[in-house]
Amino acid sequence: MWKQSMILQLLFILWLSEKTICSYIEIIELKSHLYEIYENAENLLIRFNEVLDELKNYPSNSSEDIKVMPSPCLSAPMNTTGMHVIKVPGQKPFKVLCDSSLAGLGWIVIQKRINGSLNFFRNWQEYREGFGDLNGEFFLGLKNIRAMTALEPYELYIHLEDFNKTVRHARYDEFAIDNEEE
Repeated sequence: MWKQSMILQLLFILWLSEKTICSYIEIIELKSHLYEIYENAENLLIRFNEVLDELKNYPSNSSEDIKVMPSPCLSAPMNTTGMHVIKVPGQKPFKVLCDSSLAGLGWIVIQKRINGSLNFFRNWQEYREGFGDLNGEFFLGLKNIRAMTALEPYELYIHLEDFNKTVRHARYDEFAIDNEEE
């Protein structure tokens, strides 16, 4: 009887030891998972602070006449063409020509050629910055177009009219310009 009792006690101790070892292993695994979660949270916090610092460098939008994206051209009256100033994060405010007479509301004119009075044979720097006059012939500039299309989806509408008044057009559902490095 004594031997049986001793065997039962040893079995019970072994069972407890096994439970303790399993619990200890589970605690180590849990600690490892918690450490991973902590590291991920720490990395997210670092990235959040980096983005916050980047946002602090953007000029503030204090002027009431500057419209913030999405396009101020959406608010232009139907069948009109006119200039609006827009503000895109990371850019100085710039003027755009809005046209709602050719294809409906919301179109920003990125290039306009009327009679060839402006030379469009330009270097990369000029195409990047834009050139011409919004009241005449112009190209809005790759930098500005890139800034706008990076924020939200854009469509592209191309309207061509030759000197014989023959009109052609094309419409693309997706339009964007990559940054200069890409």
